[in-house]
Amino acid sequence: MNDLAPSPRRISRRAKLIIGILIFFGVLYFFRIVMLPAELIFYALTGWIHFLIRNLSEIRADKESILVGSMSLVLLFGLIYLFGRRWISTTWSIGRSIAIVGLTIALFVSGFAVVGATTFCLSYPNDDAWTENGFNRFVQRRRVLRDLAVATQNYAAIQKAFPVYADTGSRAKTDHNWQTHLLPHMNQSTLYEKIDLGLPWNHPDNRVAFSTPIPQYSMDYRNDPYIDPKSGYALSRYSANAGLFATSKRLTPDEITDGLSNTLLIGEINQNLPPWGKPGGWRDPGLGINKSPHGFGGHVAGGAFFVLADGSVQYFNEDTDPALLQKLSTPNGGESFELGETVR
Repeated sequence: MNDLAPSPRRISRRAKLIIGILIFFGVLYFFRIVMLPAELIFYALTGWIHFLIRNLSEIRADKESILVGSMSLVLLFGLIYLFGRRWISTTWSIGRSIAIVGLTIALFVSGFAVVGATTFCLSYPNDDAWTENGFNRFVQRRRVLRDLAVATQNYAAIQKAFPVYADTGSRAKTDHNWQTHLLPHMNQSTLYEKIDLGLPWNHPDNRVAFSTPIPQYSMDYRNDPYIDPKSGYALSRYSANAGLFATSKRLTPDEITDGLSNTLLIGEINQNLPPWGKPGGWRDPGLGINKSPHGFGGHVAGGAFFVLADGSVQYFNEDTDPALLQKLSTPNGGESFELGETVR
């Protein structure tokens, strides 16, 4: 029997190998000895963990969802048990049915995570953002735009229109920025209630609110806020498409006849940052990317992220033809075009 026992020495070598690999990648990741290969390999191996942690923390389950989920699992268990007893073996046990249900849940969760990790790796841009700033900043930039996309879609679903810089609601007597009206959809309802929409944005009574940095608007990748040193107002690193937002009429999704997936909504800016509460907050995409201080531009050289009207987030190279961006800025221009390789 001793001959059949596993060798303690062999197990020890495997453990040392695993520990050595973890230490190796840990050193490469934290000290950035080899920036590109280290981060890519690290996230390819462990990205599913980050993906699960990030998304599970954002799940908000209500009573109805828990009830429906529980009933679905019970139904699945019953079907597996009946199938096993009838078609496999009369000795089919309850334990086997529970094990299969557990395996199904594990496969679902792992598949969800693998898709997320694969998306992380495949969506990594091959421009200067890759070598200068690494994977973390790229993912963070995309995630912030995704937050803006979700907030805008939620606003449109409730209001039946996209926000514009001039609010026409019953509370408003003056113009306010589209970013102001997205606050309730970005976990900033408390701050939104402190804003008197009946007063100008720069009224003394509104100063405290509009001097508050909003993480999705005003923070950089180090979580340092952008503040105007003269006025004290918190600045925004994002702007809207003038083709949709430079109007006092709120545009409905149905009025974007060019297609929601072919119309720009919000993009990154890197020069002349305005206060996030200042009316306006829109720019002309036709000026190009990283080509004008009054146009759009990424926080890192190479390109910029944009939110499209359908809620998707796309990365545009800075060499994207401004004429194409101009076509993407109109909601109902009727232009025909192909995005090509300048979009990822």
